[in-house]
Amino acid sequence: MRILQICDSYSRAGVKQQVLKSITAAVNEKHEVRIIAFGDQMSDEVIEDGGVKVTLAGTFARVSSQPLSFSFAKLLKETVRRFLPELIIFHYPNPLAASVLLRVLRGYKNAKLIVFWHHDVLDQKFIKKFLRGQNAKLLTRADKIIVTSENYLKSSKPLAEYINKCEIVSPCFLDSRVEITEKIIEKKNGIKALYGEKKICFFNGKHVEQKGVTYLVRASKFLSDGYVIVIGGKGPLTSKLKKIAGSDGKIKFIGKISHEDFIANLIACDVFCLPSISRKEYFSIPLLEAMKLGKPAVTFYLPDTSVNYVSVNGETGIAVENKNSIAFAKAIKKIAQDTDIAAKYSSAAKKRAEENFSFDVFKKNILAVIDKTV
Repeated sequence: MRILQICDSYSRAGVKQQVLKSITAAVNEKHEVRIIAFGDQMSDEVIEDGGVKVTLAGTFARVSSQPLSFSFAKLLKETVRRFLPELIIFHYPNPLAASVLLRVLRGYKNAKLIVFWHHDVLDQKFIKKFLRGQNAKLLTRADKIIVTSENYLKSSKPLAEYINKCEIVSPCFLDSRVEITEKIIEKKNGIKALYGEKKICFFNGKHVEQKGVTYLVRASKFLSDGYVIVIGGKGPLTSKLKKIAGSDGKIKFIGKISHEDFIANLIACDVFCLPSISRKEYFSIPLLEAMKLGKPAVTFYLPDTSVNYVSVNGETGIAVENKNSIAFAKAIKKIAQDTDIAAKYSSAAKKRAEENFSFDVFKKNILAVIDKTV
């Protein structure tokens, strides 16, 4: 079968891109796959990755996370005309591509359509109004809709009328991304030596409002000097976060780090912190990777996202009242100070990750949805 995947980016790091590549790996043995996405440069580009042809449309700007391209429409039409896909997997949101795809599908009716609904569009009121009509057309045309968790599906207003088409397929961790090399172990040992006997709490991600890093910084005030909070990443709120931290020596900003350094910090830490505060945190791959490596997580309680579906309160970690820094600090202390609880959560986290979010499970689930569709 010929399968075409459409996404807003190919090379950028993110959940959508990891899912895109996981689907390709899952189906590429038995099916012919093509990918079309927006590139990171002005000119069009065609590359080959693992035997898969990837067409990247030249992009001249990105507005509200949407890439803009003069050539995407032409490239998509040409790809469909020449490749003649029997199945199209469209990664949503991607409004510009959706508009083009709907026009193409009016004249090309031989393909089944799966919409992988990564998340709702939550910002930009004007865009949301425009998308209502487009979403209705897209979801009506879709043969199947994939959502990352039952939690997210239940809370999604755009999907409410299409629940009968929806299937749950959660993203997976990739073994290659959680491999522990000798170099990583050396880095981990260096981190441990740097902080001595202190309990290490670790966060890594973009410093933006929805990540809730402000509440993690404030949680430090309720921890003793026997703790250190290591904060990786950077973003628009970095300066503000440093001002809030002030002279608090427990907080260490380490900037944007490589994935290798992320894994080193992860295996060095005692508690993985994910202080996200909104539905924008629709799914967290770092949380999966932390659990796979046996790290208990402290999160805020976000019942309408996948966060608390992935990490189960009282089983693999602790979820506390949203935006409550005092409760977040108490949860950190509960895990860090009680070795029995820490060991229990660690074992359960690793088990849950392996049993529910491995690539083999993802492959089985995505192939099942494809079989139902075609």
